Amino acid sequence: RDVAPSRGLGDVYKDSAWCDGVIARMMSHPEDSSATGNASLGNCLFLHSNNPNKAINGSQYVRAIYAHMDSFASGIAENVSVKAGQCIGYMGKTGNAKGVHLHFAMQCSDKYVLNNSISGNRYEDINWINPASYLPGLNSPNP
Repeated sequence: RDVAPSRGLGDVYKDSAWCDGVIARMMSHPEDSSATGNASLGNCLFLHSNNPNKAINGSQYVRAIYAHMDSFASGIAENVSVKAGQCIGYMGKTGNAKGVHLHFAMQCSDKYVLNNSISGNRYEDINWINPASYLPGLNSPNP
């Protein structure tokens, strides 16, 4: 789901953690309109958390993906705990983004594998979920 910046905020658009969690992975890729694969996400981070609302989805874990960020907030790094509402970075147009926005996606799983290899921490048996189920402000019908 793409989230456009709100009007009236000036030139800095903050991306905030949607819930308490841990930064599980971070990737940095510059703006590149022809980027594919992970590079297409630009500056990107993955926020891992226990599922705060199992009534919506019975899975144990939820991972939020924040992509196309301009930069990460000071102090944000892999394995750092964050609180809901904390600034984790700033909207941008890195990767293959066509304009400034946050690409926000969510996955869920009952299996979270801690892995120090190059592939990083990962979910197994993942399912994509609609962020609007967790964030009522995102009520657009397009995922």
